[in-house]
Amino acid sequence: MGFCCAGGLLIVSSVVSSLFRSTSGESNTPPPNLKQLRECATDLELLSSDIERTAMKAIQSPNGVTEWKSFNSGWMDRWTQIGSRCHFSTGLVTEKSKAHARLSEAYDQLPQIKLRYQDIVLRFADRHQSEILRIQSELELATSQIPKE
Repeated sequence: MGFCCAGGLLIVSSVVSSLFRSTSGESNTPPPNLKQLRECATDLELLSSDIERTAMKAIQSPNGVTEWKSFNSGWMDRWTQIGSRCHFSTGLVTEKSKAHARLSEAYDQLPQIKLRYQDIVLRFADRHQSEILRIQSELELATSQIPKE
């Protein structure tokens, strides 16, 4: 029993130690300056609007699920790059960097928002895609039967 507890403590201390080690190199990195902060805010706004725009497009497309999956990997790459460039993982919060802290919170929430939209896209496709495809097919057939002048 004592060996098990000692092993557990060793694992916990190792994890905690590695967490402090991995962030200690970043703690000397200052938060972005004002120009960089504006660029970070713009980048986050674009990520957010891309989620909504792509979800709406995916819902309207016969290949919506495929389009969403394609979007998803590229979006995650951009999200990671922005987090690194904007130092959102550093945890630096000072009176001068309240805007940075707020942007960091928004950054952290964007993947959850994307997952909510993804759920909507997938549920919509599952429930309504076949009906939409049938209607589109009927419209194409009807259009082809209209005589040309």
